[in-house]
Order: sequence, then structure tokens, then C-alpha cells
Amino acid sequence: MGAIKAGVTIVTVADKENVDAVDHALSSTKAKGLIFAPDAPLANKETRAVALNRLMPELSKMYLGDELSVKRYPHLKHII
Repeated sequence: MGAIKAGVTIVTVADKENVDAVDHALSSTKAKGLIFAPDAPLANKETRAVALNRLMPELSKMYLGDELSVKRYPHLKHII
């Protein structure tokens, strides 16, 4: 309910999905933010954190508080 009041559109990615589903969700929705559980597994048993690092290798060179700048998803500004 709070998300609706804030004007947030929620797009979910089920645990049975793979990294391609995450990529599609981030690309097609032009999401500005991502909230995820890093240790939650995807279909191939890799964690979501591992999948995100494969999709966004820039994350490995960033520090907490850095402005998010990801070439593949230029619209993405926040990861929680």
C-alpha cells in the first residue's frame, strides 16, 4: 500500500527465474531503483548478488555511497 502512495511500480522476479529474467525486468521497465535480497537464489542456484555482479560488473569497483552509474542500465540510480 505504501508503494502505491509513493508512486512506485513494483516488478517482481520469482526465485524460479534466472539472470535473463532479471536483465529483462531491469531493461524493459527502465527501473530507477532495485530492492533485492542478495542471498536469495535464482533458478540455477546462484545468488541474486552474483547475478547482479554479472549483469553490472561496475558494482565491484564501487563503494557504499558512490553514485550509481551502470552502462547497461543508465536509468538505474539506486540499489538497496
